[in-house]
Amino acid sequence: MEDSNKENFSKIIPLHKLGFESSVFWSILEGKKTIEGRLAKGKFLSFTVGDKILLREDIWEDGKIVNSRNTGKVASILAVKQYVSFEEMLKSEGLENVLPSAQSLQDALKIYRQFYSKNDEDKYGVVALKIALG
Repeated sequence: MEDSNKENFSKIIPLHKLGFESSVFWSILEGKKTIEGRLAKGKFLSFTVGDKILLREDIWEDGKIVNSRNTGKVASILAVKQYVSFEEMLKSEGLENVLPSAQSLQDALKIYRQFYSKNDEDKYGVVALKIALG
């Protein structure tokens, strides 16, 4: 392998595909949502600073994804932090950065409970991804 090819190969940045509920997706595009919280398991454990996320808009009805739209929008991961719980993450990162539409901490926790059980949260913990478009 030529030296220039080795150099280009070492600069490959991981691109993760990730879906977001429609209102959350638009909050990211508007720059209001800067922290994404997920269970600390599976692929989310491999996310690191500098990785890119290809944003997908997911349309939900009755607790199920009924449509998805690949948007071509990309976000960069600026920081990765682990927390014991969504509550700890929300308090530390700021409600306005994680779920800008939530009116209170309890409101935000109810939103997370639509997607994640308390048992899974206790088992895996939470990862907070600081993201920005680009």
